Amino acid sequence: MNDLLAWIQASTLGHAISKSNHLLIAAFQVVHVIGFVLLLSSLVLICLRLLGVTLTAHRVALLLQRVAARESANRILARVSVCLALILWFGVSLAGRAIGFV
Repeated sequence: MNDLLAWIQASTLGHAISKSNHLLIAAFQVVHVIGFVLLLSSLVLICLRLLGVTLTAHRVALLLQRVAARESANRILARVSVCLALILWFGVSLAGRAIGFV
């Protein structure tokens, strides 16, 4: 693992980033955070739609409609799994941000 990290650090991209202006690094971080916010916001919208909280006027994909319409579908389990997905994604993002402070 240390060999891989040393190789990345010695690469042309690694040197370019280490020698660049601090504002460029800040711009990379801003773009990274914006990308992660876009990812999480789309996941939140999908989860809220599956829970029936928001965007109820919009049609769900045919596959999801078939799964939801089945009589044997366990709606409680589906809602718990959606809530668990939300909690896990936000937990992962929080842990990922906290890793920089350790």
